[in-house]
Amino acid sequence: MGLTQISDHLSTISPRDQKFDHKKLNNLKVAELYKGGELDGHEGFMYGKKPVLFVNLAKRMGWCGEWLEFAQGEDGACKLIGAKFCKVPNCPMCQWRRCLVWRAKFFSQLPAIAEEYPKHRWVFLTLTQRNCQLSELRDTVKHMGDSFNRMRSLTDFPLLGWVRSLEVTRVYDWYDANNNFIGRHGVTWWFRQTDKTRNQWRVLPTDEVHPHYHFLALVSPSYFSGSTYVTQQRWSEMWSQSLRVNYPTVVHIRTLKANKGRTLLPDPDQVLNSDRADQVKDPTGIFTAICETMKYTVKEQDLVGQFCKDDQANSQWLRDLTQQLYKMRRIEFGGILKPFSKGIVDSESNNQSLIKGGDDRESTMKVQRTFVVRWNNAIKKYVTLASHVDTDQDE
Repeated sequence: MGLTQISDHLSTISPRDQKFDHKKLNNLKVAELYKGGELDGHEGFMYGKKPVLFVNLAKRMGWCGEWLEFAQGEDGACKLIGAKFCKVPNCPMCQWRRCLVWRAKFFSQLPAIAEEYPKHRWVFLTLTQRNCQLSELRDTVKHMGDSFNRMRSLTDFPLLGWVRSLEVTRVYDWYDANNNFIGRHGVTWWFRQTDKTRNQWRVLPTDEVHPHYHFLALVSPSYFSGSTYVTQQRWSEMWSQSLRVNYPTVVHIRTLKANKGRTLLPDPDQVLNSDRADQVKDPTGIFTAICETMKYTVKEQDLVGQFCKDDQANSQWLRDLTQQLYKMRRIEFGGILKPFSKGIVDSESNNQSLIKGGDDRESTMKVQRTFVVRWNNAIKKYVTLASHVDTDQDE
């Protein structure tokens, strides 16, 4: 092996990996919010007998992904082979890698699930409730879990197995360009708007958050043809009853069905190499549902406070959120899918799994060189340090 000195940006060498620049930049933004400036009296919290200090979370995030090592094949494609991740739950870098692990490992289980339950049908379900105060989030999430267990005991509950994930959305008050109040919504609502003046809208943070569940679930083969079918209205009734609330809850459910002559599963290489569902040929919606279920608990835009200009408010919100969600289970398998959870939920605790991003396949890449990049905070990019070139290859 020979050593060749080079100096280049990761985004230039491998445009596909420029997302590392974005994740590291947001990682440092969240670390700064954890430091929090002059937030008197809120430097941490107790979890049992253990103190959790926000400055320690910030320090861990500071060195997360500080350097990355890649292998590059003869075709120019690059693969991450070395890094050190902090595994802080709200770190944008680790959150991204964790989602890749969950998604890829669950996707690899789909053939086994299909073999054991060949005629069962997939559905994608979202259960919501009204917003709650951030200070009440922990109790609210526990209540949601108890409510789901109550709903499971209802005679017409149809889910036989499921993957359940928790998502928490930050809620804002929105005002249009004329300062008229539009409504109280999260950032997803804003992205769906087509109003050409939306970039001029004024946004004010609130003390509310919106917790909700996503489910990727199996139902019986006879679900859509027999008496076990549950209408969307009935889903809402069951969820309201289980939550013990007197308002109609918003519930969304859709079927994932392969058209005649088409497979339910998208191409594995596309799944492993794409970060967004719209980049994958997904005629049945199964990959979209996996992405929606096997994802972050809190949107990256909310973690960095993208829609709020008050960093003090953003810091307070992040710290309160961290305390409320600390050590809470964010993804869970149940019913007939529980045996397939092994190695998925706990896989993100392994640094090597985060490096692989869930891709446990044997590599067929013929490595031409390996190179290391380090974060350059002055230019906000990863910059290469040196390249180890294989000088012993046959010509």
